[in-house]
Amino acid sequence: MNLKRLFAWTLPLFFVAHLCGQTLPADAHSLLWKIDGKDVPQESYIFINTSNTCETHISLDGKLANVLSKVRSIAFEAAATNRCREKEFLAASLAIGGDYTAKQMLSPFVYQSLKEKAQEIGLSEGFLNQHNIFFVKVKLETSCITCDLSRVVRLEDVVRDTARKLGLPVTEMLGMEEFFEMYHHYPKAFWDKTIAYLLEHPENVTDAINKKAAAYKAGDLAALRSAVAHDDYYGIRYKFPEQETSRCALLTSRIEKQITRTPTLIVLDVSELAYDPTSVFTALTTDGYTLTPVLE
Repeated sequence: MNLKRLFAWTLPLFFVAHLCGQTLPADAHSLLWKIDGKDVPQESYIFINTSNTCETHISLDGKLANVLSKVRSIAFEAAATNRCREKEFLAASLAIGGDYTAKQMLSPFVYQSLKEKAQEIGLSEGFLNQHNIFFVKVKLETSCITCDLSRVVRLEDVVRDTARKLGLPVTEMLGMEEFFEMYHHYPKAFWDKTIAYLLEHPENVTDAINKKAAAYKAGDLAALRSAVAHDDYYGIRYKFPEQETSRCALLTSRIEKQITRTPTLIVLDVSELAYDPTSVFTALTTDGYTLTPVLE
């Protein structure tokens, strides 16, 4: 189904469904959740992940290792985070015909400020016009990370390596082009607010990244969700509910399709469930699934 058509028909249904949605228990600190009920043939699981944690060594804990021995497949949120597809990611980030570039999507004042900042971090104006604005945002955000990125190890990479060793099939719920297309639905006001914040308050973005990483490493779900939904930078996206609702509806439909087919470990970024009104967890419980924290 065409992505735009899917957004159109799921949006009104999703607003109605959320009237009956449940929120996560306040004391449920686990990052690993069991999902069953409805049409799930066997238990599947959702692991709540995040990026930019600056970890240099990651070992799978006993809970996650046990789950990997039970499921028959692993599904990551998006192909865009697969390091083996980096060339495809870079190709998809190129702006075709000037579509969705910083110059097109930003107000003149913010764009001028961006050009000045870009020079400071070694990005030319040609680069800004060659890539789409999402890629430019990633570059700006990366400049706010204080650790040595060449030494960083991601949990996603560890899980992918483990899956290969176990012979488990790995899929991605959002394809590369689909992932970028999703960001094209965010309006100019979103990009103005996001880029302006990165330019004006880089130290706050650094603090937000570190706060999120600390909550993730501690396995503190409540703190992790708060670090995203209540942060001035990360929380910008939730001020655009139409896009967030459509995004959540699409991801929820992909998760349901996956878990009704085979027992699966879903690896999902915390941003997809941090804000209750547009949370994938809220949508799944509304649809009749049961989510239970795995505590041991």
